[in-house]
Amino acid sequence: MKLLPLLLALALPASAADPRRGKQIYLRGEGSSPIQAVTDAEGTMVIPATVLRCVNCHDYDGRGKAEGGVRPSNLQWAELTKQYATARRSHPPYTARTLARAITMGIDPAGNDLDRVMPRYRLSARDADDLVAYLQTLGRVRDPGLSDDAVRIGVLLSPDRTRAAAVRDVVAGVFASINEAGGLYGRRIDVRFAELPAAPAERRGAVQAFLDAEQPFALTASSLLGAEQSLAELIEQREVPSVAAFSGDAPELRYLFRLLGSPAQEIAALRAFAGDGVVAVGDATPLESIRAAKSILITSGRARVGEILHTAAALPAPPRVLVLSPAAGEALFAAPASLDGRITVALPAGPPHLTTAGLRELQALSPRAAAHPQTAAAALASAKVLAEALRRAGRDLSREKLVEELEGFYNVPTALTPPITFGPADRVGTRGAWLAEVDLRAKALVNGRWQDSR
Repeated sequence: MKLLPLLLALALPASAADPRRGKQIYLRGEGSSPIQAVTDAEGTMVIPATVLRCVNCHDYDGRGKAEGGVRPSNLQWAELTKQYATARRSHPPYTARTLARAITMGIDPAGNDLDRVMPRYRLSARDADDLVAYLQTLGRVRDPGLSDDAVRIGVLLSPDRTRAAAVRDVVAGVFASINEAGGLYGRRIDVRFAELPAAPAERRGAVQAFLDAEQPFALTASSLLGAEQSLAELIEQREVPSVAAFSGDAPELRYLFRLLGSPAQEIAALRAFAGDGVVAVGDATPLESIRAAKSILITSGRARVGEILHTAAALPAPPRVLVLSPAAGEALFAAPASLDGRITVALPAGPPHLTTAGLRELQALSPRAAAHPQTAAAALASAKVLAEALRRAGRDLSREKLVEELEGFYNVPTALTPPITFGPADRVGTRGAWLAEVDLRAKALVNGRWQDSR
């Protein structure tokens, strides 16, 4: 009787199947309603499909990967629609209807039981149709930007054209060196650049046009600054794996990997360093609020930093001043002498992270990198991280496989930044900040150290 609802559901007319929704079921076990995997004949052993996902056994390309002496079936549509015959059993080609029946009831087109290691899935008719629609694309539809002899990578350049020039140089240079060495598994890297408009409100449209026209497989060394939320949402919507070098406070989403810590990470590191009693001072914060503070955290824009510093310096007991990297500028070195040794700046990376080897690499790739070394270093590190993930993914490349490889990064060195670590639930490569004191007499940052915030 438990099969009756499934049979009735399969018999009902359904709305148009959506392979994009089916992809979420195949990869993550997530449908329009919870999906369950039944692993025994009696139907008592039930596991969430988010644990027993299709991709676990059948792999990203659907061809299956042998494990424990079991070789899962090839789910590519060209294989499923062939006549099947072995000494054990035979059946006619699958159709969309008989494939949905196999998924939900565990029987092939001839009515034979499937191998007992194959679960039966309890899912709605809509989810079954969506999953079958996605399975029909396996082996037939290749990810954008990927061909037999090339993989296309996109870069979103900052509207600051001098910084953008340094980014363009180092990214083009590092990929050119890979291509000169034979590329990656017979594929050359074809890099395309998009120059973002100065107005933040225009950037989403510009990036959407770039993705439509150039169809990049992935993005790297890109700037989302000034339009973080809208560009991150677009990247997620289009399912383009991205290693962003300059991402500000962009949200943590599946396809967006942020190379370095955000201002939120800097805040966490500064608070861990200063302890309790930190008063945040933003653009609209009344400065009277800092009079009794032991430590203040400047979260305002640069325009207000000088005013905040002079107000703090005039207090009978000047507080310790904590500054985020977006607010750090020349005003720090012009602070009153009473704040000498009392200003601590947070940066996403520090001088020790840019090694001699990394600096030489930057200089070899671009003479313009010297004008913006931190920008060029982050861009180069981002490109190197993506290249390493492409190497790990191998010849059988897909966007989902690239995401999986990035999720496996642990303390990967770049010679330009702190070691990079990602994870299935962690899309920020570093958790923490480089903290340094401002020496007003020497007009330099001193006593630097890494403060972890994980």
